[in-house]
Amino acid sequence: KIQSDIEKYDDDSPYTKGKFAELYAFSKLFTLNYKYCIASQITPVRMNTLNQCYRGYSPDIVKALCEVGRHDIICSREKQAVERSAGKLVMQVARDLSRE
Repeated sequence: KIQSDIEKYDDDSPYTKGKFAELYAFSKLFTLNYKYCIASQITPVRMNTLNQCYRGYSPDIVKALCEVGRHDIICSREKQAVERSAGKLVMQVARDLSRE
């Protein structure tokens, strides 16, 4: 879907393919940063553990794993722990808000 949206803009458009791709990348980074901040506030100990795990990998190893589509194995237990903790708390807040 995104690729087809990028391709429909021509070079004369104020939103060239490059600009659209740039804005899309920016929005993805913004979303990741937002989720990171929420997780850091909800479960700081587990986020610290996850960050320490990531620091244990060199950028070359991470890049190599991503290139072969195996980024999911990097710190998988630590990621799941954060997702479970943050997910439960977010669900509780959403449930509480819907009751009010």
